[in-house]
Amino acid sequence: MRGFEVEYRPWQEGRTMALGPMKGLEFAHNAIVATTADIEQVVLAARTPEVATELRPRVQFLARFIHGHVRGEEHAMYPPLAAKVPHIEKTFLVDHRDEEQVYADLEGLTSRCAEAGTAASFDELRRRVSVLRAISDLHVKKENEIVLPLIGEHFDTQEQAAMIGGILSVIPAADMPRFVPWITACQTPELAVAYVGILAKNMPAPAFAAAKGWIRDGVPHERWALLVQRVPELAS
Repeated sequence: MRGFEVEYRPWQEGRTMALGPMKGLEFAHNAIVATTADIEQVVLAARTPEVATELRPRVQFLARFIHGHVRGEEHAMYPPLAAKVPHIEKTFLVDHRDEEQVYADLEGLTSRCAEAGTAASFDELRRRVSVLRAISDLHVKKENEIVLPLIGEHFDTQEQAAMIGGILSVIPAADMPRFVPWITACQTPELAVAYVGILAKNMPAPAFAAAKGWIRDGVPHERWALLVQRVPELAS
């Protein structure tokens, strides 16, 4: 299935910072920003129940990813960071709860719009998705520009690798065949190459072999062709 064709323009493309493995979190952030923007565009144009019916599984997919993502951060990133930078986690955890509530509201609203499709329900859907995008975009920006540089400052490469492993440990393995190609498809071409290159170098061979199949089947043909050309491990 080739269902994820969104492109993302990063907040500060070309920005560099002293960060090791935890920079990988930015790839997930890119995908969140790209997808919330795309959902907002669809919702702002929505007028018929059919649009809401088509949108509902996309909202459910993103809500599921966000649930695992924030659980992972709260399990493996914020506790060790708060031990070194006291109270840093407080504002970000409030953002997490707000995001999860808005996703729950959106899931209910898309269901109601799909069933009834009243003008009032679509107006409320448009308001709520705009709220979601504002909360989500600002939260990602703050984590990228405040939290991740602090992690680069306070944690060495091995500690950051352990953080990434802890974040991934709470995401159900059954979800990875959809999450990995979605993240790949939501990057700019250069960032997609970087993301898949990191997977190739850090995943055990059997796991990367599985990921290769997920990516091949889950991204547009032109993206796969670029990746095969630029990531030697995909051609083997």
